Amino acid sequence: MISRQALPVPLLKLAAAWSLGIVLSRVLDASVLPSLLIGSGFLIALAILSKQSLRGILLLLLICALGTLRTGLFPAPESALTKVLEDRPYLRQKLEFKVLRLISEEYHSYEIGLNRIAGVTNSERLLLYAGRELEGGAIYRMLGDVTPIVQDPLLDVYPGRYPAKAYPVGNILLLHRGGFSIALARGWLLKNLETNIGEGADFAKALLLSDVSTGKQFRDELKRGGIIHLIVVSGLHVWLIYAVVMIMLNFFLPKRLCELIFLVLITIFAALNNWAPPVLRSILMIALMLFSKWLSRLVSPIQIMSASLIFITAYDPQQLFSVSLLLSYASLAIIILALPRITVLKSGGRLRLWLGKQLNYVLISVLVGLGLLPISLYYFGTGSLNGIVGNLIGIPLIGLIMPLAFILMLIPTGFALLPVFRLSYLALVSVFYKWTAFSAALPLYVNSRFLSLHQSCALVIALLLFFLLLRGRWKVLRYAVVPALSGIALLLWLPPLLQRDLPRMEIYNSGVSDCALVSYADHTIMLDTGGVFGNPAETEELSLEQMKTSSWLGSKLLPRLARQGIRQIDWLVLSHMHSDHYGGLAALATALRIKNIICDQAALNSKAWQELEREGYFRKTKIHALSDTTSFRAGELQIHILHPDRNFYLPDPNNRSLVTKLEYRGRSYLFCGDLEAEGEDYLLQRHPDLLKADYLKVAHHGSKSSSTLPFLRAVRPREAWITVSLRNRYRFPAPEVEQRFQEQGIKLRQTSRGSIVHPL
Repeated sequence: MISRQALPVPLLKLAAAWSLGIVLSRVLDASVLPSLLIGSGFLIALAILSKQSLRGILLLLLICALGTLRTGLFPAPESALTKVLEDRPYLRQKLEFKVLRLISEEYHSYEIGLNRIAGVTNSERLLLYAGRELEGGAIYRMLGDVTPIVQDPLLDVYPGRYPAKAYPVGNILLLHRGGFSIALARGWLLKNLETNIGEGADFAKALLLSDVSTGKQFRDELKRGGIIHLIVVSGLHVWLIYAVVMIMLNFFLPKRLCELIFLVLITIFAALNNWAPPVLRSILMIALMLFSKWLSRLVSPIQIMSASLIFITAYDPQQLFSVSLLLSYASLAIIILALPRITVLKSGGRLRLWLGKQLNYVLISVLVGLGLLPISLYYFGTGSLNGIVGNLIGIPLIGLIMPLAFILMLIPTGFALLPVFRLSYLALVSVFYKWTAFSAALPLYVNSRFLSLHQSCALVIALLLFFLLLRGRWKVLRYAVVPALSGIALLLWLPPLLQRDLPRMEIYNSGVSDCALVSYADHTIMLDTGGVFGNPAETEELSLEQMKTSSWLGSKLLPRLARQGIRQIDWLVLSHMHSDHYGGLAALATALRIKNIICDQAALNSKAWQELEREGYFRKTKIHALSDTTSFRAGELQIHILHPDRNFYLPDPNNRSLVTKLEYRGRSYLFCGDLEAEGEDYLLQRHPDLLKADYLKVAHHGSKSSSTLPFLRAVRPREAWITVSLRNRYRFPAPEVEQRFQEQGIKLRQTSRGSIVHPL
């Protein structure tokens, strides 16, 4: 039997109207703000003069308008550094800064707060790659290169946290050690954990202080097991701490004093975790709950959730677009609004009561797992219902591990009971590791299955209908089912139809590597697949594991392709087998079907290719290994492979790069891979008439060994594109190459400033 009760939701309606206003602020132009201000005044007047029945609707419209005005009238302050770095690759200046926190011990990366730059006071936060260990809270001075962190309009879903990153040039000088600070306390606590625990400290550091030193493989297992939220510091930890503090202190102190002590402790905890938004949201909700209780006002959970959402987005409207906020509030809304209460086991003996609680707990896991699928599949391309099982043991285990980890973090090394606490902690963590492996092996997990925005919205509507059905809201269903099903049909049918008429070329910001995509009608042509993270030399042979787990394409591009609804690559052109061109091949072949691959005959002899072939990555792919020039059509697109040539051979793979010319509706595009001067000279002799192109993908990332003046004069492009990153170790593009383009009057664009989109 399922019990149902009416939920008072006036604040929920206000929160929905406010949120809609903030969403609209992203769509509406700033020119409509004066009209909105006038309209808001008109709505206030109407609300005063109108009848009671209309006031509620007018109030919601007013709140929606105020949400839009909040963002439009009070935008986030523009970064002064971003403005200075807008037209330059980097800025070399003297920096004075304070170390705020360690981000990665392996890479010696830190979050720093600027005090001064070039003698001018500045209070922005940057990412520093120090190359050495720094003290938390200390003040340093250095000569450094400050490079902008570019938010790519195509590839970056999440907003950037820092406007720029800094690298030292020479020594970093310690000015003075800071007094007591959160950064210093955090550093001391991390070291105390290492001393008291030893090898198992990584788990405790991640659990308590948001440290990222836990191994990637274990994090992947947590994701597959659907229990990553148990170790990533979030709202769940705040509620666990609340439960532990109240249980421990309630034996000795009055309840209200316990609650005040908790608020103080949890504020310190939030500071140690760098005021992480999920932690702050949970603190705000608990504080609202406690204040309402102290004032003898019973407030429903949905009202507390709605009020906290309004407070958070009033302070920072951009939080509404944070994936962590979406996940946490979606979970709460499902638990509060969609969960049917199981009453059939609410009476009887202790066994029946215990079974009822377990059944309700499993039901929560199932519904929350289902409800979060649209968000997780859209943002991460992963979805796991393994957490239905994983949470059953995982949450109680974390409830035991967390107090022990806190004790080990705070007690001195010589404490008599330290070995007991350490052994207990390590035993429980060992059980948690084994349980994680078991949960990760369950079959209810999907990976690399990104949904587009319209597909996610369709899934949300379908789930809403399902939740209404579970709650038995027959009256609402009667009116909602037809519009909802119509909306689902339109979302699944209309966007793909509209996208077909938008032929375009995208040259991606993949660092010092190559990757481009041509999409038109029902065809997709990809040219190279980018590199891998970790900056390997281009001539280094990549392992299969590197290609599968560390590729730029797998991390950055696959989500975009999935959201565009691209499930197949018709033609993949691999210019040559250097790691910055084939690094994403394994990830691409895993996630999408590749119908045809065009490559040089020599590519088949490379170690990486043979390993991919041995593992079956090309079973459904037709391989076209070329040893001479060729030409063919793919729909409306004419593809010319101008190089290699059977009469020309050099041992350098760069000079054997496939040179591809695309012709589409009267325009031509020339892609030169990493071709160098010798290869360019041969093309000038062999195919001088075929080199003319409207657009040129510059050879070898703008290296001085390519793009000779005679070659540029033969191509005569109106625009050229260089695939490169800012402040790269090769110092690409070479100044002399940039000067050649400038002298020839050729417009030059670089992917270091963001992916290039070109309509065909």
